[in-house]
Amino acid sequence: MMMTFFHDFDDVLVLEWMKSLEEQLEESRSECLQLRRQLSAVESGTKPADTTAGNRQKTEADSEARPLSKDSVIVANHLQQLNGVIGNLRAEKLDLMTQLRKQQLRIAHLENFVDQLSKQVSISALHVLHHICAMFVGKELFLKRPIELTGAI
Repeated sequence: MMMTFFHDFDDVLVLEWMKSLEEQLEESRSECLQLRRQLSAVESGTKPADTTAGNRQKTEADSEARPLSKDSVIVANHLQQLNGVIGNLRAEKLDLMTQLRKQQLRIAHLENFVDQLSKQVSISALHVLHHICAMFVGKELFLKRPIELTGAI
């Protein structure tokens, strides 16, 4: 029965992880599209808002005909470096989230295990106490004088 709990817990974590990945993918796609538009706008010398489907073909043709300026090359290289850093940070975040989920599962499992062991210790202590009491009753030991509760024995 416990394994079912952890199996369901794993399923929930996997679904959350997949949803997170899908959200990150969608963000990455939209960011990539935005950066491509900005890059083509910088290369063509137009504003980023002017890069529609029709204008994009013109700007690509214009950028091929016109040599790139030194500043646009620097900006393009910088954008490429930033995209690499963003990709590395996302990969690191994913790795850390995976490690976090594993540790959360491990902690939950260990807490359950500690609870089970505590119950077993309590049950074992009761069995030992019961066994000791049975030994004394079996031998029919009787005290010759009553124990005084107020004084020393």
